[in-house]
Amino acid sequence: MANEKRAGTLGYYFYDLNGKLNWKLSRRDRLYLSAYRGYDNFYANTRDADETQSTYTRSDVNLGWGNLTGALRWNHVVNDRLFLNTHLTYSQYQFDVGQDREDRTGAPGQADTKTTTNSLRYLSNIRDFSLKTDFDYAPSPDHYVRFGAQLTRHAFRPGAFAQTERLDTARSGATSGSRVLATESALYVEDDYRLSNRLNVNAGLRLNGYFVDDKFFPSVEPRLAARFMLTDEWALKAAYARTTQFIHLLTNSGIGLPTDLWVPATAAVRPQLAHQFSLGAARTLRYKGEAFEFSFETYYKPMQNLVEYREGASFLNTTDSDWQSKVISGQGWAYGGELFLQKKTGRTTGWLGYTLAWSTRRFPELNGGRAFPYKYDRRHDISLVVIHHFSPTLTLSGTWVYGTGNATTLASGRFQTGPQQGYNDYGDRNSFRMAAYHRFDLDLSKTKKKRWGEIVNSLSIYNVYSRNNPYYLYFQAAYFESNGTMSRPPSYRQVSLFPIIPSVSKAFKF
Repeated sequence: MANEKRAGTLGYYFYDLNGKLNWKLSRRDRLYLSAYRGYDNFYANTRDADETQSTYTRSDVNLGWGNLTGALRWNHVVNDRLFLNTHLTYSQYQFDVGQDREDRTGAPGQADTKTTTNSLRYLSNIRDFSLKTDFDYAPSPDHYVRFGAQLTRHAFRPGAFAQTERLDTARSGATSGSRVLATESALYVEDDYRLSNRLNVNAGLRLNGYFVDDKFFPSVEPRLAARFMLTDEWALKAAYARTTQFIHLLTNSGIGLPTDLWVPATAAVRPQLAHQFSLGAARTLRYKGEAFEFSFETYYKPMQNLVEYREGASFLNTTDSDWQSKVISGQGWAYGGELFLQKKTGRTTGWLGYTLAWSTRRFPELNGGRAFPYKYDRRHDISLVVIHHFSPTLTLSGTWVYGTGNATTLASGRFQTGPQQGYNDYGDRNSFRMAAYHRFDLDLSKTKKKRWGEIVNSLSIYNVYSRNNPYYLYFQAAYFESNGTMSRPPSYRQVSLFPIIPSVSKAFKF
């Protein structure tokens, strides 16, 4: 491959802006205004050229995602037992992933030169306007009631765009996606009651309504949780909840650019429905005068009306431009156990959490009707946080996280039918695991007290040991010399994000 030349650039940037203002209008009224804007962008540009065969390939990949939110909240004290909070919020989520590719054969300017360009974009945009009113009522120290109403206007715009242009022939393109407007309303009540010194019960009911495409989806969502103190140190917990979700995450199971899109429930795509059961125990431990909290919880969550792409379908590869015709409905199950140990006292505090979990899916038309792991099925998840206070104003914290890699579908074999031709043989769906995700972060913070508030100066290091965590995989085709000899076999390559990133921040608290 002496005549093959490769060059490229890879980069990433992000920013977060937020602010909050508080007004004390009167003894009983306060007004809060907050705003947030955050955006992340990743790019990878490569250039491949072969001087002998006069071939050239250019690939520009870009991934961007971010959020914009604004909220106005009015807090009113009706009396000593009744409080009122009214929220007016706006939020916008945006996801944009795309690739521009150019393939050229022949020397530039020659008559037999052929150039093909391809553009691909996946877009997901969600805008919400919401008005919510909460009442908090405390008739006694052992009894707390919360109730209210919410109205939300959703605007969804998932979509994709593809265009191919042959400079020596014709031009073709394909688009997919349209705007969906929906209205969601809810009434809810929650009652937290301490029945005795050992038994506490929390019961709630939420009535949801979702209107889209001239169709109305009502839902009733009861919730019940109880905690019973066996002794002064041991507690048992149990809970049940029925939930409805009016938005779906439509994932791709294969390799390539992440193209997960949020799509709404519509007249043709029903909302998700789930039941969650949990059972756990907690204990307070003491060792050498220090207090520790230990808890263990198991859960089981069956789900209905989940969506996946039909076999071989995507937003782009069919003549039908409506994404709703490209998805199918199925079932899912999530279950597992969680361990949590927290140290709350002393100069050194922190916690250790471990989760053993399974998340599976089953669709009659996929994987031969057999269950398969969900893309984000994560068998092991560990988080360790240690915080040390050198003084009341100087703090050092460290965080280590670990997670099993995402499940994806790779070819189990490849059949080569020619120097540049072949096809893949795929095994079971999501039967391959990407490399595990883990990293270590450090933060050193110094607080300075002022008459008007405080200033917090922080020095942080993200991904201290610069772990190359996988973001996505792509297939690299075989490379053949001019005599037809394969000098580079086909292989899967990994693209990673976020190496070691130091940062400095200054926060003002009034």
